[in-house]
Amino acid sequence: MEEKQQDTTFRLVFDGRLVAGRNAIEVEAAFTKRFGNKAARTVFAGSAIALKAGLSRDQAVQLQRVFEEIGMVVQAIPSTPQTADLSLAERPQPEPGPKPATSLPSSAEAPSPPDFGVLPEPPASLQAPKPTSDMYTREELAAAFKNAAQIPPADRSYIYKLIPVTLIMLLLPLIYLGIATLSVYLVYFIATAGWAWFDGSLSVLRLFGFGASLLAAILLTLFLARPLLARKIEGPQPIRLERSREPVLFELVEHITDAIGAPMPHEILVDTNANASARLTHGAFSKDLTLTVGLPLVYGLNLQTLTGILAHEFGHFTQTWGMRSMYVVHQINYWFYRQVHENDSWDEFLESMAEKELAILSLAAVLAQLGSVVVQLLLTALSYLAGLFSFSLSRQMEFDADRYEIGLVGSAAYENTAASLRLLIAGHQQGMNDLFMALDGDKLTDNLPKLAANNAARFSAADRQEIMTSFDEINTSVFDTHPTDHARIRKALEADVPAQFEHTGPAARLLREPERLSKLATLQWYRSIGVDANPDDLQPLDEFDSGSDLLKRAELSIMEYCGDLDRLPQHLPLMMHSTLQKKDDQQLLAELAAAKNNLHERKTAFLSLRDKFDEAVEYQYYYRQALFWRRAGFDFDLNAYRLPLTTADVGEITAKLAGLKETENQNRAALMRCAELQGERLSLGLELAVRRSNLERAEFEALRRAYAALTATADTIARIDESGERLDLLLQISANAQDDPKYERQARSELSTFEQLLRQLRTGIGSVADPFSQGGTLADSLPNEYAGDGNRIAAAALDDAGRMVRQIHRMIYKLLGRMAEIALATERGLIGEANQRQPG
Repeated sequence: MEEKQQDTTFRLVFDGRLVAGRNAIEVEAAFTKRFGNKAARTVFAGSAIALKAGLSRDQAVQLQRVFEEIGMVVQAIPSTPQTADLSLAERPQPEPGPKPATSLPSSAEAPSPPDFGVLPEPPASLQAPKPTSDMYTREELAAAFKNAAQIPPADRSYIYKLIPVTLIMLLLPLIYLGIATLSVYLVYFIATAGWAWFDGSLSVLRLFGFGASLLAAILLTLFLARPLLARKIEGPQPIRLERSREPVLFELVEHITDAIGAPMPHEILVDTNANASARLTHGAFSKDLTLTVGLPLVYGLNLQTLTGILAHEFGHFTQTWGMRSMYVVHQINYWFYRQVHENDSWDEFLESMAEKELAILSLAAVLAQLGSVVVQLLLTALSYLAGLFSFSLSRQMEFDADRYEIGLVGSAAYENTAASLRLLIAGHQQGMNDLFMALDGDKLTDNLPKLAANNAARFSAADRQEIMTSFDEINTSVFDTHPTDHARIRKALEADVPAQFEHTGPAARLLREPERLSKLATLQWYRSIGVDANPDDLQPLDEFDSGSDLLKRAELSIMEYCGDLDRLPQHLPLMMHSTLQKKDDQQLLAELAAAKNNLHERKTAFLSLRDKFDEAVEYQYYYRQALFWRRAGFDFDLNAYRLPLTTADVGEITAKLAGLKETENQNRAALMRCAELQGERLSLGLELAVRRSNLERAEFEALRRAYAALTATADTIARIDESGERLDLLLQISANAQDDPKYERQARSELSTFEQLLRQLRTGIGSVADPFSQGGTLADSLPNEYAGDGNRIAAAALDDAGRMVRQIHRMIYKLLGRMAEIALATERGLIGEANQRQPG
């Protein structure tokens, strides 16, 4: 027994909790002074992290005391092999990763904080990115392959269904071409036989009918030709690997193809997606195969898991005729999807034609639209029929490819692979959201793949559970191309095949230049979304801060603090500092209790007022648009809005707008009392936090100043919204009334006003310090200021305004979240003190 205890090792885990009475900023500063700035950014990123592993019990206790002196609460946990090790004693450089947002510091804990414990570990196959100091050797890879893969037997009867399904799929476009041919014949018929309609006379009515019918037939024919002429939408271009630069990955691919009996791919590409794919390089009759590997898999998975995923893709390579047939099937399904579901400028052209005042053009467009609707209904039915046939075969091919993965890495590994992939996909989605958010502040990073892997490795237990639950609802329809994870895992476990490849080292050691490849792939991703980025514009990932961690933490704090009353038309007004200082603790406590009780008692009434306010604001937005269109002489559909309108008369709309504005103002004034109560509660809680040393007075003042400066921009932002709305509508009207220059003049005038408001917005916060950025100001988080060279176009101005306003709202939200977090912790501490004073 003693010998077993001696062999036990421990890891020290920090989950963000601090010693009671210690301030987060002070603790982080003390940690930084002792262990370095980079280590501090990693440790205070907001997720549980292992500080040191492989410790004896005595060493763990000794280091616990060291961290306790700094102000950190750490726990000694028996070690597991999946825990990342950050050795602070030797001060290593932590692995590159996303620079965490300047941490929204957790407030001091209540006297008896709850024990949150340590978050459960993510799947063993999901590895946090580590530096690639060395690569796998040829001998090391060869040793990981025991024998050839033991491929489980499969029912290949679906192969015999491929031929009839492919023929049916080929028939469907022929039906479409037949319809298009009939439309051509319709044009010919009307053009030739239509003269007989005149019956020897040239009446205006007959001439009008002939012209409208002929024009409608021509429009319909052009409309049906659209799928044959439309250009394919290109996504991010993958990066082609060279064997001379990445020999280890090619070596692994050769081993895998030999082990499962698949052909070697003609080329290997990498991109930023959290997935891998196999395809025929040059179409259905190509002999060349292309493998595409998502770099997040390389950063985020271990070698065994990635090998299994590649074996699945190479399993598709063995389906020679299946791949060719399904290539045809998938291309046809995609073609149908675009024809049925996607609208483009052609549809808009027909709609604009239908609104023309010239009757013959309007009638021709309406007739063409009716014809296209009938054709679209037919094609919708054909596409569903095609999907019903083809997607079931696609699912069977996925099951078949799974056999090769199972045969190489074993049945037991499959469930872990499925979970890891789902988490990586979620991490990739969050990474893209981070990049979109950072674009509002003109920030770009150089490594989306590693950011995705970092996100996946940092998900909390609750996050992971939510992600896995959401994926349980995917691929449950007969029109899905992939089977459910549950079905695939069940088949894998039923096969009960042992692993013929075993190596759990990081997959990142496969690449010699992962950073270069990631930078190129990320650059392609930016360009695919319309960002004209250059390599020099990209910021290193370890210096990148999107702010998403802060926003998520702020959101949770605000929701917990405010409950259902977290969304009001006003910002919360904070009480004057001089007023708070005059009150003693008992007065503060009494007023805090009164504010909370008042909010609770009036909650239902406040919620009802907010609903009425929201409806009045939304209706005004729609009626203002309608008024613009009517004054410009254009018609519109009353039911085209989310809330249907009741009139298109200019006088009635004006009267309605006046009534709705009055309703908005009345409800806004009534809701002001709710905002005052919330602000009073927040102010009292923060003042009590300072007096109990849960918050430094300097930080409190910095938060107040920043919050006051940002909330003071509300009027300017409202004027920007109104001006932007007018500018947007003027641009639309100018496009529909190109022969009337007055709208262009009005748009230029509105643009000048709009840009003046944007400059005013920036100036208002330019000199105020940002509490979350050391040495920075609030304006530093805004997009770069417009240079004013006179070439500014209105669309760019609207885009910049949207980015600026979004950034300001995020900053307000972060500040409010930080203050709510402190106030909530203080209130809980007060409740704990009251409970301790209760007798018994």
